[in-house]
Amino acid sequence: MRDNKNYKMIIIKGITISFLLAGSTVVLAKDDCADLTGCAKKACEVNLELLASKRQGNSHKVAGLSKALNNINAYCTNDGLKAELQQKIDDTNSEI
Repeated sequence: MRDNKNYKMIIIKGITISFLLAGSTVVLAKDDCADLTGCAKKACEVNLELLASKRQGNSHKVAGLSKALNNINAYCTNDGLKAELQQKIDDTNSEI
């Protein structure tokens, strides 16, 4: 449970930083998410895409990514990510 609180804090910090940087010319890269794992990494990567879409003025992509980020923040759990990955592994094994 403690890990879940840490991830939520990382996500909240990431969102806060994204709002602060949204109007600036700072360029972020996927490397900025490299030290994160699980839901925090997923949120960070979507956040980076969201910032890029805002800079490009792609309002449709911004809307979709905003919804995705909200869903990650609301519903993502590391156990859920593990289950998704395990399902992919099981599906691949059954194809082999």
